[in-house]
Amino acid sequence: MLTVSSERLANFLDVELADLPLLVEAGMPAPNSEDKFGFLPALHWFVQRQRQIAAEGGPGTAEENAERLRVENDLRVQEQTAIEKLQLDTELGKLQPIEPLETAIYQRLAVMRENILGIPSRYSHRLSGLSEMEIQQKITEIVALVFPKNEVPL
Repeated sequence: MLTVSSERLANFLDVELADLPLLVEAGMPAPNSEDKFGFLPALHWFVQRQRQIAAEGGPGTAEENAERLRVENDLRVQEQTAIEKLQLDTELGKLQPIEPLETAIYQRLAVMRENILGIPSRYSHRLSGLSEMEIQQKITEIVALVFPKNEVPL
């Protein structure tokens, strides 16, 4: 079953995050132990609730409220389809979760930062007394050491 965080569900339903506990109290399925909501059950409950509100009356006529609700439901279904396609592509291995990649990138950036910040203390003694041309050549060598060719610095 597709689960979503509270933030994503609130964003999708176009409600405030602080309103989710109130919706749960009103009957929306509660989040699981990981604090994630079952997307389809929550969406189903929300749509039913909106239909009930539209049937009871609102700022427009019953027909206007029903039409507005149909349009909102159509948009939500389109977004739901896109989310389900992403979930299916992830399950089939066509897409990978971004979190492991983010972690690897942050680790690589930390190493790169340390390498860059270490350049003056590690290599300044090699540049003293050299001509401008020799300094340029040494800096090229230092950069090649800090950023090997087989490692792309993003």
